[in-house]
Amino acid sequence: ALIQELLRQASAYMNQGGSLVLEMAPEQREGLEKAALGLFPDGRVSVAKDLQGLDRVLVIDTGRR
Repeated sequence: ALIQELLRQASAYMNQGGSLVLEMAPEQREGLEKAALGLFPDGRVSVAKDLQGLDRVLVIDTGRR
């Protein structure tokens, strides 16, 4: 819930060309990815894996300026 609130707040403040990088638990991927896509419809959302191969980092890129 805390990360989803952070995403909601970030969507109001991030400029075009900005990026947001968040660490997450692997089981949070689906919900956070869906929330990020809804809040940043023109952005690029990706997930990076940790050294164990688990989904660990949510990356939101709002695009070029």
